[in-house]
Amino acid sequence: MGLVHAMAHSLGAVCGIPNGLANGLLRPHVMKFNRKEVPELLADIAIAMGVDTGGVDALGAAEAAVNARQALSKKIGLSQRL
Repeated sequence: MGLVHAMAHSLGAVCGIPNGLANGLLRPHVMKFNRKEVPELLADIAIAMGVDTGGVDALGAAEAAVNARQALSKKIGLSQRL
């Protein structure tokens, strides 16, 4: 079980938040926290999300993935705070 999923279960149990919503709330923050540890993985996510990563290194692409994920959350109206 991934870190986000485990935290979402706990958050759901304690605060009564549905698991999917908790995952959506936590995911960008966990991505940001881990961007320096797994930049290549996050760069792949950026590419999968259609982000142009040309001309940047893996860490820059990881940042772009985090930003794209946060923008997606806002676009679909997901709360940005607990």
